[in-house]
Amino acid sequence: MKGMNVSDTFWTLILAVFISVMIILGIFIWLQIHLPFFSTADPVSYSIEFVHVVNKPFMVTEVLAHVRFDDRSVLEQSIETAVTSPENASTTSLPRYLSDYLNAYDLREYQVSIKNGNNALMSFGSTKAKCGDNLDNPEGWCVSRFSFPSGVTSSCGTGRAQINPTQLTCDVTQRCCKEDRTASTGNTIVSCGPSGQGVCSEGERPFYSWAYEKIWGTTWKYTCEENRVDLGNPPECKAANGGNTRACCAPQTAENEVDAGLAVKSVVPLQYKQTTATLEVTAR
Repeated sequence: MKGMNVSDTFWTLILAVFISVMIILGIFIWLQIHLPFFSTADPVSYSIEFVHVVNKPFMVTEVLAHVRFDDRSVLEQSIETAVTSPENASTTSLPRYLSDYLNAYDLREYQVSIKNGNNALMSFGSTKAKCGDNLDNPEGWCVSRFSFPSGVTSSCGTGRAQINPTQLTCDVTQRCCKEDRTASTGNTIVSCGPSGQGVCSEGERPFYSWAYEKIWGTTWKYTCEENRVDLGNPPECKAANGGNTRACCAPQTAENEVDAGLAVKSVVPLQYKQTTATLEVTAR
């Protein structure tokens, strides 16, 4: 075009290409939002992830059915333990063997139990984020000293107490917290949850939550301290301790996680003559 040099023509083409690309992207985004056959990827990916999470304990159970320690299968040792005892069945080292084996899998948490009725003959689980002097079943959980996004020092919470173990300890940025309803934190212990398994606690919330409540008049949702099962903000906690303990927090046990829908349990019957026991695997 007369009056335009090469530089002007180049940048005009670049601008035209950019506008064309933006128009094409806009069309595809519109199609993705409004046409159903363009939006099948998300439901499929969600369903695959859901199946993966649900199948974890069953996958672990299937693996354990084929594992052998001391020239005996895990199921055989589990049955012998249920019929006699860990000592008589020579299976006292089974938790250590299985823990070393299962730690190789990408499991956030796991719990394995051999039960005869309601009596747990043997129980062990992952020790990630756990602390305490009982190396087979640590009684405490590592909790960050600083919570996000509040940035203030994070406490163990109501119904928990800080301990200082000498064996399985946390790093310098964490404290070791043990469930203890008799511990004094300045708050009254108020039970909460469907079976009263939780305690109304201060929980964690961002530093700006108070302004949100004051300005908009909407109650901010409190979440439980680290490594506790969050049962929400039930009515019994709303008025407890002047409204400062709205979070209902339960100990992070396999049973509480299953009840809250955070984990899934797989149960394998162990039958020998008149004895019916179970091998239970909880994982997530």
